[in-house]
Amino acid sequence: MTRLFLDYVTTHILDVEFGTIKKYTGSYQAFLKQKAHLQESYSREYTKQQRKISETEAYIRKNKAGVNSKMARGRQKQLDRLERIAPPTFHEKPRFQFKEKNDLVSGESLVVSDLLVGYEKPLLPKLNFRVHAGEKFVITGFNGIGKSTLLKTILGENKALGGEIHFAKNVHIGYFEQDLVFDAKEMTPLQYIQNKFKTKSVKEVRQILARSGIRAEFVDRPIETLSGGEQAKVKLTELLLLETNFFNFR
Repeated sequence: MTRLFLDYVTTHILDVEFGTIKKYTGSYQAFLKQKAHLQESYSREYTKQQRKISETEAYIRKNKAGVNSKMARGRQKQLDRLERIAPPTFHEKPRFQFKEKNDLVSGESLVVSDLLVGYEKPLLPKLNFRVHAGEKFVITGFNGIGKSTLLKTILGENKALGGEIHFAKNVHIGYFEQDLVFDAKEMTPLQYIQNKFKTKSVKEVRQILARSGIRAEFVDRPIETLSGGEQAKVKLTELLLLETNFFNFR
């Protein structure tokens, strides 16, 4: 829905990435295609130049003291004058593969009966629904209507005003919430994940953080200094390592 809206209203896009701003003309879909094409072309040219540089340097090392030393010096001058293409600053998209437990049998994972949610008064009418293994469901509604309260009540963070909530015995919940809460924000992403999963080596944690899209320069910075987007990636990394079979994203 968001992409359709952007396609409908957008004529120009300013893309801010790694300290640079580039202007694109056209719809959002056109922007995505243009950006992907430019990145591919840039990477191809960079790789081509690096290969040429390596070949030239190898020739210089081999011939700098032989009969072809004059040619080697000439090629060195060419290298010195070469306008080098900077390494690409864009990265692969994050790859999230959750560590799902496979012990959730077919049937009902969650049963909600006559549930009333709210604080002093119910925010919603009585709710009755069931979630079966393998199903994916979305809760939609206007801001303030009670979506978060409903999810918090289902997860046991809020007390229900009435009704019943039953999870299957072998349900293991993985929960990602928009309000990013950390035990200690002065920790770095590396320290935070290591503290949560003590059997993981430093190398393993760095690799997992990288797959989640966290750049190397952010891995050793305090979480409190990172942007909301980077903090969200840290939380997703934590969720990746939990063995769960019932995911809840709020």
